Amino acid sequence: MHTSPRKLVLSLRLYSFGVYRLERYITVSAPPAHINVQVREGNKLAMQGEVMTNQAACKTPFNLLVVLSDEGASIGDLFLDNGVDITMGREKKTWSFVVFSAISTNNSITITSNVINRDFAVAQKWIINKISILGFRNRKNIQAYTLQAGGRVLRNHGSRSTSNPDKRGQFIVAEIPSLQLSVGYDFMLKLKLEHRGDTRFTNYT
Repeated sequence: MHTSPRKLVLSLRLYSFGVYRLERYITVSAPPAHINVQVREGNKLAMQGEVMTNQAACKTPFNLLVVLSDEGASIGDLFLDNGVDITMGREKKTWSFVVFSAISTNNSITITSNVINRDFAVAQKWIINKISILGFRNRKNIQAYTLQAGGRVLRNHGSRSTSNPDKRGQFIVAEIPSLQLSVGYDFMLKLKLEHRGDTRFTNYT
């Protein structure tokens, strides 16, 4: 009998994790004060700050959330416009489109962005302040990283990282803060990892 592979599902509330088969229906608690937002492995989300109005939110820095898949890839995109024009992507060029991708191996992660119509995002001065990487387990820390963006190269040895224990294992949440990356420019972030043990989900029951 054919069964679907298990997939990592992340709840954005406290970065809690679960691993489920694709054909299963998942029941989650929904208390009045909590809105459930679930992210499947292999996706990326660009999130902005929590403020009272959309206009104020558009001025806050982005945090890029990368949820790695067991196959080692992740992809996501971001469309930005002026919030006024009815038509999107036309000749006025009041928009930018960004494609984010990530490739992971046992010892490294490479995260890139590709920007279409960069001038609008540059003019709006949007930035990515923090990148959070989730979904790998038995990792100790980011040993070092190299960042190429906007014609500059930044090398750093080590970064702040935290870990969240899951009911079935240990997943690592790696965070790289204070990046000040312009959304309007392509970037490449290469991370060298310290690790312990196998990162795959084969030990789950």
